[in-house]
Amino acid sequence: MDIFLAFESISPSYMMLQPGRTKNFYSSISILLCFFLIICSIPSVSAESKVFRPDTGPIPNPLPLYFIAVHNEPFHGDPHQEQKLQAAYSVLREMVSRADEYGLSLTLMFTPQWGTMIGSDQEKLAEVRSWEKNGHEIALHHHSIYHSGWDGYTDYSPDEARIERLKHTKIPEPYLGTLDDMIAALAPLNPVLQSGCANDEQDKVTLPSSITYDTCSGFLNTGIPGERSIGQENGKGVNDFVIVGDVKGTEHKWLSHHIIGVFDQERVAEQEIERMSQDSVFGAITHSSQKQAEPTYKFFTYIHSRDPLGNRSRTLSEIMNEHILPEITLSNDVVNARYPNERVTYDDGGSGQADPMLRNELLPVGPKNRKLPDH
Repeated sequence: MDIFLAFESISPSYMMLQPGRTKNFYSSISILLCFFLIICSIPSVSAESKVFRPDTGPIPNPLPLYFIAVHNEPFHGDPHQEQKLQAAYSVLREMVSRADEYGLSLTLMFTPQWGTMIGSDQEKLAEVRSWEKNGHEIALHHHSIYHSGWDGYTDYSPDEARIERLKHTKIPEPYLGTLDDMIAALAPLNPVLQSGCANDEQDKVTLPSSITYDTCSGFLNTGIPGERSIGQENGKGVNDFVIVGDVKGTEHKWLSHHIIGVFDQERVAEQEIERMSQDSVFGAITHSSQKQAEPTYKFFTYIHSRDPLGNRSRTLSEIMNEHILPEITLSNDVVNARYPNERVTYDDGGSGQADPMLRNELLPVGPKNRKLPDH
């Protein structure tokens, strides 16, 4: 209303003294009034409104914290094991180099065969230790007797292991020792291993007591606590909480991770991150395989575009030790039940398929009943 009061305050005598300007004056006032009304009609933008950039469109949601694990395969029982280990090491070296360029911290998960190979080569051993000093974590990767390619170590007896291996291969791999022997084989790389993926989705007997932080529980870390994870679906890489459980008298904690070493799954991983809350953690996993290198580098590039300095990057142990996520404890019956072999792997760049008829089957296992499942 102030503008109208201003109009009324104009001296009539002034207008009478300058009759030639009267028409122009009112025309100017009309234009100003229209402009004023247009400005008033524009809705105000609240602080919560989404901001748009002319060049990039909507500002993306803040990136959640994330960890990236690299599995390093054993090739146990393969007549070309040594050549394959050496080739995989070259791929791993390049992955670490790419990660360093982007400021990414990797969790490097080694099967025991890598402990032997690297431990016997002083140049490689010095290089791996330099990776650790640069912020990468040295962790465990285990292929249990249920895996398509066993690494030779188990706390089951050699006879029990052979029976189970005959369900997966015509020629069972040689038995190499217990889980303690496996940890000892990796001592040259890290004498105090505490994290890794122990392939314990199906059976917690495969989990060494020293690996208190694990990524292969077989459960989802989002949604309903205790829900089983089938392959890579249903938010495999989304961690809204840490799972806590007791195995053989030791407390263990689990997160989960999503494969990024296959192009279609890498795209899914990007989509999951875009939908995630900043308060959650995304877990990614790839393999030191030439087949998985390019999809992995595509993921690195995507992460770098969203996190140029790598400020949101963590190792698995860092995520756990920083107590970023709430913890949910599962009962012993749920954690230590024997589950069907529902794991879908991308270890060789391909995919497996779980039997849908077995997905909801539970086979309870007690400390005195360690009979292997028949399926």
